[in-house]
Amino acid sequence: MSLKSPLIKKVDLSIGKQTVNFIGDIEFTILPIHANAFSRLNYLVENVKGDFEIIKLVYRASIGFEMRSVSVPFDSETKTFSFPWHSGLNNVEIHIMANVDFQPVVSITRRLEIPKERFEFLEPNQMFIDYIVLSNSTKNVSYKFYGKKIDKENIEVHIENPVSTGVKLNGKTGDFHYSTKLQDINLMLSFIFEIPHFDEQTFVECESRPESISSTDEKSESEENDNVLQKNLPQNVPSIQVPETDEPPTTEQTEQAETISEKKNPVVPETVASESPTTEVEEECPCNCKWYKMSKNKDSTDMVLITSDAKIFAFHHSFLSKHSTKFAKIYQTSEVSPIFTKIDLHNRFLQAIISFLNGNSDSIKNVVKDQYKIYLFADEWKFPSLMATTFPKFEAFIEATNVCEVIQLAFKKDLEETMKFCKKYIFENKEKIAELGKLSPEILSYVFSS
Repeated sequence: MSLKSPLIKKVDLSIGKQTVNFIGDIEFTILPIHANAFSRLNYLVENVKGDFEIIKLVYRASIGFEMRSVSVPFDSETKTFSFPWHSGLNNVEIHIMANVDFQPVVSITRRLEIPKERFEFLEPNQMFIDYIVLSNSTKNVSYKFYGKKIDKENIEVHIENPVSTGVKLNGKTGDFHYSTKLQDINLMLSFIFEIPHFDEQTFVECESRPESISSTDEKSESEENDNVLQKNLPQNVPSIQVPETDEPPTTEQTEQAETISEKKNPVVPETVASESPTTEVEEECPCNCKWYKMSKNKDSTDMVLITSDAKIFAFHHSFLSKHSTKFAKIYQTSEVSPIFTKIDLHNRFLQAIISFLNGNSDSIKNVVKDQYKIYLFADEWKFPSLMATTFPKFEAFIEATNVCEVIQLAFKKDLEETMKFCKKYIFENKEKIAELGKLSPEILSYVFSS
């Protein structure tokens, strides 16, 4: 993203003619001309390259008993300035305004506080495991850390941060280690995520431009995975707040977010099809509510989706909330920003979805293989128009050999429309389904109840 920004360069005028380079192709030459009658040296700026504007020139001088900054006027028409001749007054700061390319990132800070008592009563070489939660959405992103008792007097906090993710923790990639004497821990931590899929158009106006996709082009997928940042974002993400005890996460918490040892790809909710996508989106999306109307700031991203292959997509909340009532609710109830959410969907599917939501209906049709996964995603995250478009493929996918597996997944993730369709299919084809007896009593009761 290119933004007008100030740049400063210190120059020694005693050198005489010289070329001053700021960044990239921004440079110019300073040429001494002559001294005027008032003992001032005149300089000419020539050979200008790049798009910039000289704002001011500043030097330090002793005025009275203080050192102060003195501005030197610059004549933009003649491209000249004059500088007082005085022994020792050779250095001048040149201030310019130029277009500078900035890389958008997501920057998050979290304070880690651990009372010394959590370490004090450990034996040497014992440790506890805990998590630093970065967001409180349905599928959280968090970092596992270890509280180690090195010996009777020394402790260490070790935070997992694989180098392959490219995420900077307190300015460095890789695991974070903090060693100290036995005491209360009070650390301010900085997490910086680069956004390789950042696009200025993925905000309110919903004009994102995802990359072209091919459902069968595995080679291009592997090439994309070479991106250092996006290869392996931490998967150890139970959605819990940092507890003050050594108790492990509950079953409910671990079901909401898997650790890296349990499952490399995070689980994502899905959304269900609707009969008239356009009408339902307009009715269900709170586009007319006050918070939505006030969300016209295109200069920020406050919702970040992380795909199953660890790709990062950043959005302004109004883009997702416009199409998904579930994301709208997440934004309204969240107390943190940005909101990180992990989804169980490959990035090529998400790119197709973004294109579809921007009006390209063919983007979903081009996903020939596994289109049913988009329907499941739509069911969980409540994208009515997306559900309607992908329902035919989902309907064709369901058969006697997989319906039991799908309805179990639907119960686990509370996929309402998927459950309804599977119920109807099982009830009408129960004689053909060999795995029917393996379903739980809860599911069988749902299927055969009126």
